[in-house]
Amino acid sequence: MNFLAHYYFDHKGNNPYFNLGLLLPDLIRNSSTVIHHLPYGFKTENQNVQWLADGFQKHLTTDKIFHHCADFVSFNKQITQMLRNSGSRFHRDWFLAHILTELLIDRTILMAHPLIAHELYADLDKIHPLALSEFLSEAGMIDQSSFQTGFEKFKKVRYLNNYDQAESVAFALTKIAEKVHINISEPGHKKVILSLIHELHHTFVPFVKRLEMLL
Repeated sequence: MNFLAHYYFDHKGNNPYFNLGLLLPDLIRNSSTVIHHLPYGFKTENQNVQWLADGFQKHLTTDKIFHHCADFVSFNKQITQMLRNSGSRFHRDWFLAHILTELLIDRTILMAHPLIAHELYADLDKIHPLALSEFLSEAGMIDQSSFQTGFEKFKKVRYLNNYDQAESVAFALTKIAEKVHINISEPGHKKVILSLIHELHHTFVPFVKRLEMLL
């Protein structure tokens, strides 16, 4: 799942450190050091650092359930086939379908709960940098410079606020694709993606409701 979905399904009220932990596996993925899991038996006396670890672990647990649910698998196959039938060539279409499915869940959540992105960013603004740095060090990230740069940009740009707009979702998909050397920036690509976003929206509303019962 993507940022808004993890926050929506699993966040804790008045616990910004746990809530940042829910986002950290994906935020860290954009840095030079990727952390796929925490050291076995991760424990610390710093409660805020422990909350970050607990949120991180909850992200991994939720993703494991989500990626094996029948609806997710079905939507991936459906969108992959729609890309293949579109008349435009999409390299690694199965990967794009996976990412677009997750982005569409975020869009559906934001459209139903317009303030959720603001709440997410408000939590991130409450994080003390020393607690975050301590967590990253204990998790194995020695050089934190690229992560910190990306994290500050993530908070400043606040692009999740715009996911109710199809253009913003299409742009996000394009930027993610660029990072893995997939070019979907041609006008034909954009037209297909925007069409899919609008066409699929009504089917994602009940999908999100089913996820609420599953997760």
